[in-house]
Amino acid sequence: MLALFPQMSKSEFQLAYDGPSLRDGTMEVGELASSLLAVGDLLRNANRELNGNRAEVSLHVKADFKSGSFDVALLLDQGLLEQANNILIPGAVVGGTALLHLVFGTDAGKKGLSGILTSVLDIWKKLRGEKPKSVVEDRGKGVTILVCGDGNEVTVDAYAGALYTKDSIRSSLTGVVRPLTKDGIRTLNIRKGKTAINVVTQADLPLALHQTLALSETSSANALRDSREALLRVVRANFEKGKWGFSDGAANFSADITDNGFKQKLDSREIGFYKGDTLRVILTTTQVVMSEDQTFHTKYEIEKVIEHIHAPKQQKLIE
Repeated sequence: MLALFPQMSKSEFQLAYDGPSLRDGTMEVGELASSLLAVGDLLRNANRELNGNRAEVSLHVKADFKSGSFDVALLLDQGLLEQANNILIPGAVVGGTALLHLVFGTDAGKKGLSGILTSVLDIWKKLRGEKPKSVVEDRGKGVTILVCGDGNEVTVDAYAGALYTKDSIRSSLTGVVRPLTKDGIRTLNIRKGKTAINVVTQADLPLALHQTLALSETSSANALRDSREALLRVVRANFEKGKWGFSDGAANFSADITDNGFKQKLDSREIGFYKGDTLRVILTTTQVVMSEDQTFHTKYEIEKVIEHIHAPKQQKLIE
């Protein structure tokens, strides 16, 4: 049963990343910052879906860094507001502790006893971050059946299932676990005090993140990296986080754009895109042959956008 609390609440919890590269108690600042921003977005989005504008949450970092792994102590601060519109749960406000349990779980040692997944993170792990193909509600039992792309069905708590179907929730969860794609970071433990409420390992990562992990863990002897100038036609522009689609005239592929100057011009609307536009770029291709099954993995990255070439305007056939 989901606990509801009609008062302000504060709840502490910890994220603990662990692995060989963290044993000295240090972590690359970019990885830490992006994961903390993601967990903040995750809890704010979940709170908004559950409570509408009746309550707001903020997340604070507490000075509790420990050596041996990389532990971050966080404080979820929830305050009540007045109105409520378009909310998932009518009535009393879902408090901070209940919010954490719904998102992350309650006890890592009691998973799967009833066959019903009760937290968003457990659903994310089970479905590997995949968006359900369809959703079937059973309001009488308070559960939802999520149908995967392969036809398999997963029975979940109705509230957790409703949250999981939101693109923003799944995207934020992916950001929280993304440090596990780095070589030497193996697990993420989520705790509330001394109680372990969930754990994510590299085996839980979606396929796309597994490919990133494979590239990061492969030695240079097994990887071929090549940078060259190329002309690429834009097939799919992505103005948020994610890959763009390109064609080099022979094949279509997806690539990350890491040119911050180009991204800033997009954000400030200095440049726009039209059908048929071409980019002259520095394209870096990383190709890896996996030692386990000899399969190929290829990653494309646009390191520099040299020139943006607009498609010529078509002349009118009749004046």
